Amino acid sequence: MDEDDEAFNRDQTEVIGREKVGLAFKGFDFDLMKQALSSFVVPDELLTDDIIDLINKLAFVYQVEPLTMANLIERAALGESLQANDLRETIQTWYKLESSSQAPALGLRSQPVGQRTVVKEPTNEGERVTLFYEETAPITLLEMRQDGASVAPADVKIIEELIVDYMLNPGVVNVMIDSVLFRNDMKLSRPFMLKIAGHWKRKKIKTVPEAMRLVKEDKQKQAEAATKKTNTSRRNSRQDKLPKWLVQEQSEKANQVSSNELEEPEDVQAAKQEIASLMEERKRRRAQKGES
Repeated sequence: MDEDDEAFNRDQTEVIGREKVGLAFKGFDFDLMKQALSSFVVPDELLTDDIIDLINKLAFVYQVEPLTMANLIERAALGESLQANDLRETIQTWYKLESSSQAPALGLRSQPVGQRTVVKEPTNEGERVTLFYEETAPITLLEMRQDGASVAPADVKIIEELIVDYMLNPGVVNVMIDSVLFRNDMKLSRPFMLKIAGHWKRKKIKTVPEAMRLVKEDKQKQAEAATKKTNTSRRNSRQDKLPKWLVQEQSEKANQVSSNELEEPEDVQAAKQEIASLMEERKRRRAQKGES
């Protein structure tokens, strides 16, 4: 697999990283496949640009030969329609029957060399974790997390969607897999992972450190939100545990205290009156001295 990865990168058929043009796959003879197709079953107008792009992707992922692909396309075609979901399901069903013991090619790819960040011997724990994610294929990671057991077809399909449909790098997929596993009691949730994939794609996450940093930021935000929610809940809980009559009584007392605070105590009022009298007395005496 290491030799295959090197050849994969030398041929410039990088799994990810091509903006706008999507995935690039070489080696599939599309012309041969088209010659084998029956024009009565699959007219040329059904082979739209999107369908052609999907055929190339699925041919690489599931290692389908051109003649076999032609047969599978004919199976998926219904009347005058060829839907992407039908084609995908037909090829996946064929793959399970023909190669159930092998994982699709993309699931065994590791982070493309051009998107790796650790090029020297790691010097700290963060670099060691990053290197592990960059050198490990997603399916291999899942096998390790389940003590070497074979990866379920449903989980393989999730990995395929993350890499093919969302165009995430294998190393980035590894970060997501571990994040979801440890957060969700070692279970993979497809809807949750696809939601994360959409977020990460919009954030243009391509490297392992970027993915790890985003996971940490999201975790911190969730912790802050949980703390705020807990504090609010405690305050509300304390208030709810009091009998209504006591809450009302406390409220009335608080209002009464607030009202009393607005009124000055009698001794303060007396003191102010006394000071005013002394000031008047001082003015009167000054006036008398002036007269004399």
